[in-house]
Amino acid sequence: MPDHYDQLYDGYVDGDAFAASEYDSLVRILDTQLQGALAVLGEGVASGGEVAGGTGLAVDITALQALIETQKGLVYVEAGAYTLSALPASSSLWVWAQALLPDATDYDSRETGAVRYVYTRTAASPGNAILLATVATGAASVSSVTDARSFCIAGSLDEMEATIADLEAAVGLPYTDPSTLSERVQYLLDHSGAGDGYSAWGNMPKAVGDTTTPGQEMDTKDKAAVTAHVAEYHADDGGTSEVEVNEPWDVDAVNQALMLMDVTQRISPDTPETQRDHATIVWTVYGDGEGHDEVDFVDRVNSTWLPA
Repeated sequence: MPDHYDQLYDGYVDGDAFAASEYDSLVRILDTQLQGALAVLGEGVASGGEVAGGTGLAVDITALQALIETQKGLVYVEAGAYTLSALPASSSLWVWAQALLPDATDYDSRETGAVRYVYTRTAASPGNAILLATVATGAASVSSVTDARSFCIAGSLDEMEATIADLEAAVGLPYTDPSTLSERVQYLLDHSGAGDGYSAWGNMPKAVGDTTTPGQEMDTKDKAAVTAHVAEYHADDGGTSEVEVNEPWDVDAVNQALMLMDVTQRISPDTPETQRDHATIVWTVYGDGEGHDEVDFVDRVNSTWLPA
């Protein structure tokens, strides 16, 4: 007796009478369970179905396994490699895998999970089909193919496994080896000096056998960058350059100017005339000495330089 349906009998032998109701029930059970299992997987490509440009106005399609949502529910289809030829020239096309539903006159027509490949000139589905790719054709050949497959759970897992494998190959061992993960994490903690389960970059060595720390590495790179910059800066003039440095006023010059001012004010007003390129400016004088009422802080009689 079946494990899951003990109300059904599975011990019939040739010649036994068979209850039609029991047979009908078994068919319904199988249909319900099958549709439920397919629904969990969902519509999409399980494997294959990749479209590529072929010879002339044709595309090549790899062997396909897929689940297609149809008017009869989810249907499993499979087919070997196929070439879809005689595509129209200079066109934008959509390539589909279409499930062949049961022929009303031939109930065995779904036993092989047959599929038919078709193309359309719009994105509208031809019905009972799943999209594989969009294709652009030129005058005599296929100019581009864009993958448009969607994957069911099984196909998505396969794609994920392939992606993980590619990442592992790119990163390489031992980084993707789970058996050494604990050891490598402990190594980071031992060299970080951060404590409390944190990892810091300060004391980590550059590589196995190379104790260069990140700080030392940056110092080296900084020095190299400065050296390269200096070499580039001096490259245009043969390695030499003039640098102008702005210094404060010379203290001696300031002192001499103060002494000249004192002598001019106290002893000889004509002393500035002994200086080269001199100008005599007499400030803090009230008026111009001519009895005018305006206030004028410039002695316009004794100054050799007058403002406008």
